[in-house]
Amino acid sequence: MEDKIKKIILEKIHPALKIDGGGIEYAGLEDNHVKVRLLDANQGCPSVQIILQMGILKMLQKELPQIKGIISV
Repeated sequence: MEDKIKKIILEKIHPALKIDGGGIEYAGLEDNHVKVRLLDANQGCPSVQIILQMGILKMLQKELPQIKGIISV
């Protein structure tokens, strides 16, 4: 499952965030919660929780419904 998560982040999520000067990297998996590290413009973004829950989590769950949540580290 981790390989699939990494692929989704690399091919779908990172390019979408890069458009606005942001970035993301995979940081691990714990109890079906994906850990990510937000980079660049996303680090101090006041909308980061919305981005995590409504954007990134939804994209991951679309292909991996067993993902329960997302954690920013």
